Amino acid sequence: MEQRALMYPWFDELWLRLSKHPAHAILLDAPPGWAIDTLAQVWAQSQLCDHPDARQQPCGTCASCHAFEVKSHPDLGLLFPEIYALENEWPLDPAIQDALDKKERKPSRVIKIDQVREMIEFSQRTASRQGPKIIWIHPAEALTMESANALLKTLEEPVPGLRFILSSEHVDALIPTIRSRCQRLTLTTVNDGAILAWLRQRAQVANVKGGDDDLQAAWLASGQRPMLALHWLTFESFHAESWNQLPDQVARGQAGCIQGWPVFDQLHVFQMVANDWNRVLHGASPRFFESRAFSKNIKPDPRKCSQWMHELTREMQSIDHPLNPQVSLHAWLSRSKSVFLST
Repeated sequence: MEQRALMYPWFDELWLRLSKHPAHAILLDAPPGWAIDTLAQVWAQSQLCDHPDARQQPCGTCASCHAFEVKSHPDLGLLFPEIYALENEWPLDPAIQDALDKKERKPSRVIKIDQVREMIEFSQRTASRQGPKIIWIHPAEALTMESANALLKTLEEPVPGLRFILSSEHVDALIPTIRSRCQRLTLTTVNDGAILAWLRQRAQVANVKGGDDDLQAAWLASGQRPMLALHWLTFESFHAESWNQLPDQVARGQAGCIQGWPVFDQLHVFQMVANDWNRVLHGASPRFFESRAFSKNIKPDPRKCSQWMHELTREMQSIDHPLNPQVSLHAWLSRSKSVFLST
């Protein structure tokens, strides 16, 4: 098994703290795009592993690791929103899976109280194997108030041998009573050089062509989120030069390098362009593009630009609705051009 926690260099220091931690309930948190759920998953597997190595990494070869890898370990309890389980191929209750397959309803984005009740029942059963039982909750902020309240007693007074691992990308949205009952471990900042070296290595493995300028551009375009930077690099049309042409191109109603990208990614880019135009107009440095990307000859009305940014935020909130990619892109380009029309 590839040792996934070590796949990401930014986890090294946090793994050392985590592997030495005695708490029965641990909360891991990091900003979006840092794969904190991967670290939680490896930790859960390490706790169930029959023969962890010297760094407390799972061995990947024992019967327990095999059961974990095929996602059927009897002593692992999962509290996920249905949407996360589907996206990451974790099993759902057959009745729920059947309803989703038949499109009778959309997958839930929250952790429901019925799920918590099932997990409390799981926690009270005897472990199937020697060793602990693990309950993994991700994203922890998906717990509703009702679900969190139902979980509190078990979280505060767990039965012997029960351990919790919670992971979150928006820890401030987590209900405070849950947060206060966990030992919190936060991902600290990582050297940019280490991230760029990892990006270079992963790009080579994926046979993604590009130079150091492209890596730097992807890192900037991601808002310093490594998994998103890697995602941008997978697009053949993504290059440092084409990326930094986008602010002016969008202002003129042109799609540039994002033509043909998935709708969600296109809208994400529009948001970044709008955000950085707003920053530049107010005298701040852009966040996702180089300063040279913003022409001094283009000066949109700050009020229109701010309104445009808020419109895009509302669009993103309804992105789950069926969209025709070409119609959506045309509409967004028309709207962006109107913001800059008077310039």
